[in-house]
Amino acid sequence: PRYLHSFPTRRSSDLILCISSDLPEVLGMSDRVLVMNRGRVAVELRGADMTEQNVILAAAGISAAD
Repeated sequence: PRYLHSFPTRRSSDLILCISSDLPEVLGMSDRVLVMNRGRVAVELRGADMTEQNVILAAAGISAAD
């Protein structure tokens, strides 16, 4: 979603819902990511935990600790 980059400066209370399969772009513009599996939030990722591998594992229903 390239148009998201043209938004004015964000406030801490702003929310943008982005549904995408372009993981590098989503991770690059997000403060946190909620990953869904079987219609439910499987995990919330922030900071160093926001990696492509962790997103893919959570979407597949696999714990990163497994």
